[in-house]
Amino acid sequence: MWTCSLLKENARKALAGKWLAGVAACLIINLVYFFSNDASAVVSYIATYVFGSSRPLGLFGILSVLLTVFVIPVLSIGVARYFMENRQGKPPVGSIFSVFSDGFGNMVLVSFLVNLKVMLGYCLLIVPGVIWEYRYAMVPYLLAENPSMSCSRAMELSRGMMHGEKFNFFVLELSFIGWWILTLFTFGIGALFLRPYVEATQAEFYAAMRAKAFSMGITDQNELAGFFTYEA
Repeated sequence: MWTCSLLKENARKALAGKWLAGVAACLIINLVYFFSNDASAVVSYIATYVFGSSRPLGLFGILSVLLTVFVIPVLSIGVARYFMENRQGKPPVGSIFSVFSDGFGNMVLVSFLVNLKVMLGYCLLIVPGVIWEYRYAMVPYLLAENPSMSCSRAMELSRGMMHGEKFNFFVLELSFIGWWILTLFTFGIGALFLRPYVEATQAEFYAAMRAKAFSMGITDQNELAGFFTYEA
């Protein structure tokens, strides 16, 4: 039986001597997020101020959409894979990019469909969106382990893993709120070091849900064969 304290303890052990590498892995996806969401707004402001027109925003808008659909979801899967591999070795930071050569198209499609369903849930009544977001929280980890898994199967398996665990996962996320508040006093710098801790803890949660799924007989090693092991 897992507890928040146990998962966090295991996460700290997994990050021991590798925390800066974890920071680098998270920083990569944070920079892509920034470029996708904030850079276009900055460019628009500058273009309007200097040239009296925000025309360049059109190109950045297109780039933002491309990053949001084709890059960010896959990079998120890459980060999930990195922290799962980090549990049992010392993966290079560049391993987060391995997902772009291993089932890339399927990961884009599955991520898009799952995110679309969650978004529609939020648009309809909000509550379904919240429930579906937690119900399908394991999909990125499932794709990290099995990039060819179909959308229907990934959603089905994540639903089985998260049955009875959604509130527990919410509590696990909530347990970091004190740390997130403290990062406000470091002008965001502390968040760079907190993010790997959060990611490593969520990786421990997936490991617990994976073990649960095996014990329930809803999957096996033919479907979830594990992660690559690097030398520590």
